[in-house]
Parts: sequence; C-alpha cells; structure tokens
Amino acid sequence: MRKVHLVLLMLVLFVTGLSSQEIIRVTATGKSSPSIKISSKARIMALRAAKVVGYKQLAKAAGLEKFAKEGTKEYSEIQAFLRNAKIVDKKFISDHEVEITMEVPLSDVIDKAVDIKKYRFNRKLLKNLQKKIGNIETEMSNLGDELAKLKNLLAKLEEIAE
Repeated sequence: MRKVHLVLLMLVLFVTGLSSQEIIRVTATGKSSPSIKISSKARIMALRAAKVVGYKQLAKAAGLEKFAKEGTKEYSEIQAFLRNAKIVDKKFISDHEVEITMEVPLSDVIDKAVDIKKYRFNRKLLKNLQKKIGNIETEMSNLGDELAKLKNLLAKLEEIAE
C-alpha cells in the first residue's frame, strides 16, 4: 500500500510537472494555558503549540506519515526533516493564541520519501543477505560433519586393508 502511495505521488508530480516553486503550506493554531499570567511566556507557549500542530499537519499533507510508524528510525527522520519547515506568517490572536502558516518545498518532500524507500529496500536486502549467510554457514557446518565421517570411514577402511 505504501508503494502505491509513493508511486501515485510521483506519477501525479510527473504528469502535472514539478517545479522547485511548488510548496506544501499549512495553517496551524496554538493556544497556551490561560493560567499563564506573563504575556511573553504565554505567547512563546502558544507559538510552540502551533508549531507542533503545524508539523503534524505538514506530515499529513505530504503523506509522509504513511511511510513510517511512530517510534521507528524513519519516523524520527521525518520529524527532523519537518523541522526545516519555514514559518512564513504569524498572527497573534491574543496573548494566549497564535495562528501560523508553515511551508516546506514539495521537492524536499519527494526526496525524503525516496530516501525512506531506499532505506527500507537496503534494510530488507541486508536482512535477506544475513539469512543467506546463515544458511551457508549451516551447510558448511553440515559438510564439515560429513567430511569428518568420511575421514573416519576412510581410516577404518585403511585399517581393514592392512
């Protein structure tokens, strides 16, 4: 299913034509606790809350959350990637509420999706190679046992021949 999403995203971008100017833009609102009496602290807390909401909305809008489960390395990479998003507009509705607009270039989103796919492919390839190496080691061990049996049999035949 994830492969289908990536292929569809790339197909849509190929058909529509991707320019470096295309971006994903989201608007997020954050609120701080009304119990905070210092207005500068309340504004900072509201801005922080808005950023968290904005990052989640960017991941959803870009479709990146479909590529990774929470708690995985890929998920952490997506979070780090989204930290590069720019806040292009900020409006304080009150001391306790802010609305921000964040954006990230679509080309960056595609690059990140491709990186995640490459990582998964390489991880699967490595797992398969490790399994094959394990099988070969088992076969070599079995051949070593067979060789020891043949040596014993040869020694017995030599004793009988003398």
